[in-house]
Amino acid sequence: MIRAICKLQATAFTCLSLILFISCSVARPQTRLQEAITRIEKNIYTISATGQDTGEAKTVDQRMAALGLTGMSVAVFDEGKII
Repeated sequence: MIRAICKLQATAFTCLSLILFISCSVARPQTRLQEAITRIEKNIYTISATGQDTGEAKTVDQRMAALGLTGMSVAVFDEGKII
């Protein structure tokens, strides 16, 4: 009986390890996507009234606070299609 339980535990551990391995390999593209989103969120450049780039990076939260905004909508395009 104990051998059967140990064999079942080993099988369960192997299955969970395989699931974890597969889920980690699938999550990589999402990680790159999240990194890209974070890079954009943290690098919003202010444009002066004359249309010049100030060269000063702000976060989305900082720009929204400076402009008194409580929300916004964003559309992302790739090769002419909304993604």
